[in-house]
Amino acid sequence: MGGGTTLVEGARLGFQMTGVDLNPVAWFVTKNEPACSDPAQVKAVFEDIEAKVKPLVQPFYTTTCPRGHTGRCVDRERRPPSPCRPFPAVPF
Repeated sequence: MGGGTTLVEGARLGFQMTGVDLNPVAWFVTKNEPACSDPAQVKAVFEDIEAKVKPLVQPFYTTTCPRGHTGRCVDRERRPPSPCRPFPAVPF
C-alpha cells in the first residue's frame, strides 16, 4: 500500500479498494488518509508550520544579481518590482 495514494484515488473514483501491507506505519497512514478533516484546522496547521519553517528556509531561496543587487525572497501574495532591468539582447 505504501502511502495509500492508489487506494485513496481509486476510492474517490468509486471503486471498492483493498490494500495489504506488512508495514504498520503504511497501514496507519493509508487508513487515516481519507479520514474527514476540518479544512480550517488543516489550513491553521499548515500556516503554523510555515511560520516556523519559513525563516529557516528563506535564505536558501535568494540569489545575487550579476549586476550586484542583493537577492531577497519574494512573498507569494505580493511580488515587489525587481531592481534589475532586463539584460540587453546579445547578438549571436
